[in-house]
Amino acid sequence: MEAYNKKLVKKIAVKCISVTGSTATEGYVFLKNINTSAGNPTATIEYDYKGAKGLRIVRRTVNEGFNLFVQSEELDEYKDGYTVLRIEGY
Repeated sequence: MEAYNKKLVKKIAVKCISVTGSTATEGYVFLKNINTSAGNPTATIEYDYKGAKGLRIVRRTVNEGFNLFVQSEELDEYKDGYTVLRIEGY
């Protein structure tokens, strides 16, 4: 913020994630990074995954349209609306 106020940089960008319609009491989703290097922006997220040996956290680079319910092997926590709708990189 100090560099912006001294006019050393033109803008400041903030990474964020928003989930609508959730009480955030179950499941785990963490936005690790937004990747803007080439082409359309992607996001690196961590989430719960139901594997052969039980529940574990996985990290994936995802595009718009990524459905957590399908990709987590249909965990009930992600059943209602955990789909990446938009990724914006500035």
